[in-house]
Amino acid sequence: MGKLLGHQLKRHFSKNYFLLLAPFIFALLGFLSYTISPDGESVVFGLSFLCLSIIYCAAGIVIILDDYNMFYGKTAMFYQSIPVSPAGKTFSRLFYYLITFLVYSIIYGLGLFTFLGVAATAEGASISDLKEISEDIIDAMNGVGMDMIGIVLLLFVVVAFYVASKFIFSISLGSEKSLRRIGFAGPVLVYIGLSILNIFLLSFLSRIDYSLFSTNNINLVNGGMLSLVGIIASAILLTLTSLEVKHRTSVN
Repeated sequence: MGKLLGHQLKRHFSKNYFLLLAPFIFALLGFLSYTISPDGESVVFGLSFLCLSIIYCAAGIVIILDDYNMFYGKTAMFYQSIPVSPAGKTFSRLFYYLITFLVYSIIYGLGLFTFLGVAATAEGASISDLKEISEDIIDAMNGVGMDMIGIVLLLFVVVAFYVASKFIFSISLGSEKSLRRIGFAGPVLVYIGLSILNIFLLSFLSRIDYSLFSTNNINLVNGGMLSLVGIIASAILLTLTSLEVKHRTSVN
């Protein structure tokens, strides 16, 4: 599985290296626009920020399309013939999503931080002002408590696992023989159907215990329960995906 994952990541980043360079390019463009002409070039800064946001969203779409093309598109025959177990292929795809998303989030987060720094400097903010803001943020985090921060981080990780599992399952099921004739629209339909099912399920569970799904009352208990629900849902989707891969391999 490790070699397969490494090949997936290498293939993705070698093809889409511009997505890695874009945050630095637009951050530099925004910085130069303020350096050259703080007043007249603010439009360039705004457009650079807009482009940064659009390309971050585009990176997510590229991640999904590459996964589809690798296992169910143009290069499907190669990846399906790799001597890796169905579970290994499924988890390789899962970590492919998580790692690429993390890399892009860090890089684009740095780009956003650069933009905010440039904007604050242009508005006359000093190093002491930025230090005061960082101290206020730390004080606010201390006021919330480490337990609450830990629950929020746990929920974020669980949501990331679930969303990745949802994409993997949708692509796998949507590429079955009955839906393959409509191409990528098959996975899209499965994803939409699964999203509708999620809404009904959450609505049903919220009627059983409203406090569990109340975003205004997140604590250790309901945060842990929400995480458990997400983990179970992810496990179910990954298991079904692994079974689909096994079935497809045996048929081939």
